[in-house]
Amino acid sequence: VYYEMMYHHKATDEDTACLFADVTSGGVGLTAWRGASLLFQQNMHSGSLRVMESFNRNQRASISFSTAVTEYLHRMISPLREELQRFNIKDIIFSGDEARLVLQLMGYSNSEQIISIDPQQFNDLMNSFDGITATKLVNRYKIPEFKANILMPTMILFNEIITAIGPKSLIFSSFSFSQGISWFYGVESENNPFMYQLREQNAQLARAVAARYHTDRIHDAEVEKFSALFCNALRHK
Repeated sequence: VYYEMMYHHKATDEDTACLFADVTSGGVGLTAWRGASLLFQQNMHSGSLRVMESFNRNQRASISFSTAVTEYLHRMISPLREELQRFNIKDIIFSGDEARLVLQLMGYSNSEQIISIDPQQFNDLMNSFDGITATKLVNRYKIPEFKANILMPTMILFNEIITAIGPKSLIFSSFSFSQGISWFYGVESENNPFMYQLREQNAQLARAVAARYHTDRIHDAEVEKFSALFCNALRHK
């Protein structure tokens, strides 16, 4: 999905870092890129519906529920804040059905595959609620309650990510995770040269994870070199 946006639609500048945030009902995937280089990847099992499931009926009915959700998501994002700020991220890309719903609330249609906005537009939307709740979403936009219950934690999560990073622009994509899986299947079936780039990105991700634990880089490089030799030897057996 990122490749499609980066190289076919020129959505971001390949010389600057961007964060790809795929938010679904079941989880959140955060991936930082600079050009073709993968800088960071983290999956969190706290999607919009899972957040709601973390609170019981009485808690969800409380007038302070919005504050409780904000604090819950803030604790989830806070450990990643310092690491993400290291990359000087300029753009945040939001994808998934929830992202498109948020875009509609700001008056945009779904006719375009990629839409870029100023972060202040989203901030103005959040501030207009004076504490966002599902009830306020239902009353203002006349949307079904189940959609409002998905949108509320999604918007709070977006706000936490934006606040943590302070990007220059927000990019909303119509491309979904399932589309990415379909494209990957096609690339793999055709043995497209892009597969080599994907494998290199996997190696970059492994290096990035190792760097978090302050390992010996010289030793890591030697292990990587000999592992590649073993794998190549076994592949040709």
